[in-house]
Amino acid sequence: MSSESSEHVQEGVKTEEKLFEAAKALSQYLSVLLAVEYDIDAIDRIAKARRLEDFAEGVYNALRRRENLVQKIEEALRSDKVTGEEKDTLSKALGATKRFSSFEADTLVEQLRSGNGARLKLVVSYIGMRALAFTSTEHRVREIFDRLRRG
Repeated sequence: MSSESSEHVQEGVKTEEKLFEAAKALSQYLSVLLAVEYDIDAIDRIAKARRLEDFAEGVYNALRRRENLVQKIEEALRSDKVTGEEKDTLSKALGATKRFSSFEADTLVEQLRSGNGARLKLVVSYIGMRALAFTSTEHRVREIFDRLRRG
């Protein structure tokens, strides 16, 4: 393989890694949104998108809720009903909520715009799948908020 071919392959691998890292960041945000607000529809709109415009609109609608989500988590962090261990968990969730950036949004749109429909379907399904497959952090966040809602 020529060095030019090798560089092209390496560039493609890096591009794919950036795409899936951005997808992971979005899915982490969506997992926290689901854990705190039980909004499965936000995930469905993204995971079921078959056109780039629908995907972008779904992401936009989910991110519109970020400030409210941040406020809820910060309020829980200030609560005297939350233990030190729970505060650590909520801090991790807060970080995941704030982590998704314009860089990741640009990466997702740019990479999906240049691909075909099958690639879009794979990536949006991957985002939905990861968002629904709670990590221990998101599972714990849900438990904390369930307990706080009950009083």
